[in-house]
Amino acid sequence: MGAVGNDETDSSFNRKKLCLMDHNPIVRFKVCNGALYDVRFIKSGNLHLLVTCGEGGVFVFKWSKILERLIKAVQPEQSSRLSNPVMEKLTPVSKFQAKPFLYAGPIEMNGISYDETLGHLYCAAGDLFGGYVWDIESNKCIGTLGNGKYLNFQESISCHTNYLHSIKAVPHGGVNLSAHCILTGGEDGKIGIWDGKALKLIEMIDCKTAMKTPLIERTSLWVSSIDVEQTGNWAVIGGGIDHLSLSSRSNNKDELGFMASLNLPTRTISTSSPTREIINNVAYHSKNGKIVSVGNESVVSYWDQCDFSGGRQGRSWLTSSSAYSISVHPEGRLMAVAGVGRSVDCLSDMATRFTLAL
Repeated sequence: MGAVGNDETDSSFNRKKLCLMDHNPIVRFKVCNGALYDVRFIKSGNLHLLVTCGEGGVFVFKWSKILERLIKAVQPEQSSRLSNPVMEKLTPVSKFQAKPFLYAGPIEMNGISYDETLGHLYCAAGDLFGGYVWDIESNKCIGTLGNGKYLNFQESISCHTNYLHSIKAVPHGGVNLSAHCILTGGEDGKIGIWDGKALKLIEMIDCKTAMKTPLIERTSLWVSSIDVEQTGNWAVIGGGIDHLSLSSRSNNKDELGFMASLNLPTRTISTSSPTREIINNVAYHSKNGKIVSVGNESVVSYWDQCDFSGGRQGRSWLTSSSAYSISVHPEGRLMAVAGVGRSVDCLSDMATRFTLAL
C-alpha cells in the first residue's frame, strides 16, 4: 500500500511493505544506442503506432508488429523465454533524425506530441533550433519552431533562446486560440504558444516574470514539463529553479522547483508555487480533479487544479528515489510512474499501488 499524506508527514517509510511484483518484460527490442526520453501511442489513419524519441532521434513502430511478438511470446511453448526474453529485432516504419550540422550526429529529441488532424509530430529538440515538425505520412520534416539564435534580431527577442524540454499539442485549441495550437517549454524558462499549422509564434511567456514570486527573483528557472486539460483552456507547468550553471546543476542539493497554472485564453499565470523538489513531469488527473507531479523525490504529489498557494494536498510514496515520468490512464483510475531503477509503480485511487520490477 502506498501512503498518502501532507508535507508534514514523517518521511521515513518502510518500503518492505510494498507489493513488489517481479514481472520481467515479455518482449525486448533495441531502439537506438542512447537513452530514450519519451514514448507515446498515436493513431495515424487506421494505423496504431508506438513513437519513441531520444538521443538517436524519433523512431516510429507499428503497434501490430509489436503485438504479434507479444502474442507469440505468451504461447505455452514459449514459456521458458518469459523468464529471460531475448532482444528482438524490430525495424521502425519511420525514423526521423535531424542533422542540421554536417559533421555532427543526430540531434536528441526530448519530447514528442502529435496532432492527429494534421498528421504532424512535434518534437522538442536538444539543440538551438527549438522544435522540429515531422509529417507522419510523407516522413518529411516540414519545418521548425524557430529559435532566436538562428533568426534576425527583431524575431529573436521573442523566441526561445535555448533547447526545449517539453512540447504539447493543445486539444481543440481552447478559447481564443488556434485550432492547432502548440505549447513549448525549455531551458530558458519560457513558454511558447505557437500556431502548429502555420508554424508561427503567437506569444512567448517568461515564467519568471509572469509568476512574480519573490523566491525566484534572484534565480533562473527552466520548464521541464507541460500538460493541458481536456478543454484546452488550462495548462499546468512544472520545472526547476536554480542560479547555477548547467554543469553544476546535478550536484546542487539546494535546488527547488515550481508549479504554475497557465490560463491559455488570457495567456496569464493564475497561480504558482515553489516546490522543495525539482518537478520533472506533470499531468492532469481528470477523475479526481487533481494535478499530479513527480520530481527528484520518491513521491507523487497531488495539487488542487485551481490554486497552488496552499501547497500540495497529498502524496503517495514510490519505490524509486527520483521519478522522471508519470502517465494517467484516460479514465483516470490508474497512474504509472517511472524513474531511477528498473521498476514501474502503478497507483490506483491515489493510494493503492503495485510495483513492476523490470
